[in-house]
Amino acid sequence: MLKGKIISRLKLIYNQYFILCLFLLLFVFGTLVCFSNLNNGFYGDDLHLIRVFNSRELISVWSNSWDVDNIETPGYRPLTTYFNHIRATLFGENVVAHRLFLIALNSGYLCLLGYIYAKLGISKYFIILSGVLILTARNSAYHYGWLADGIHLVQGFLFVSSVIFLFRFFESKSYTTRILAFNFSIILTIGNILVREDSIITFPATAIILIAYLFITNRLRTKLSDLVKWCIIRRMSASDSEPCRPPIPDDGGHFLKEIGIGGRHQSESCRKK
Repeated sequence: MLKGKIISRLKLIYNQYFILCLFLLLFVFGTLVCFSNLNNGFYGDDLHLIRVFNSRELISVWSNSWDVDNIETPGYRPLTTYFNHIRATLFGENVVAHRLFLIALNSGYLCLLGYIYAKLGISKYFIILSGVLILTARNSAYHYGWLADGIHLVQGFLFVSSVIFLFRFFESKSYTTRILAFNFSIILTIGNILVREDSIITFPATAIILIAYLFITNRLRTKLSDLVKWCIIRRMSASDSEPCRPPIPDDGGHFLKEIGIGGRHQSESCRKK
């Protein structure tokens, strides 16, 4: 009996705090995978990219190349320099702290990616398995083995965050929440491009994910139906010589009400006429 209660309680915690549990699991697993390399020193680009920059250098990256030493390939990546400056300020030359931070960032990115998977109807077991496989992939290991390469985790984190805010935009019924969610998504996308210019690939990736999300959640058909009804109502309004709005059918959809096209009934002047 006691064993059954404990198992039941653990399942409840697992379901309610799945993302948190996933983060802890991935962080511990990632630490174990990287354990033998945690104390490896700076390598290659790490030596000149991850350091504390002075104010003049930080200002210059907004109008010049991101690498103030002019060693790396030129490009417009101001937020990459700022990210390197912040982590150098926080952790100095403590490579263990740097790698644990990147493992945590990678785990957070994978948790948000798992949230997107869940929205697309993918099972929790597949989400866990995919997170573990990504952590053990060679290309993923570069992101915390080679410290300068950890900037790609920032790209991933900003990308999945912007997609989640777009999900919130479509899900929320509050006009204020939808506006905030959309603006946050735009800001995160712009920030991602300022991290690395190749983040432009997130535009088609976001479009594909959104189409899949709207299709799976049946929102795509609903929005298209609402749009057709809206066009019909607008056409009826334009062809009416009187400055009154035609009634919206009972199945006219909440979309029409949200954008303020009439109500269920005609205006007072129309009814009198």
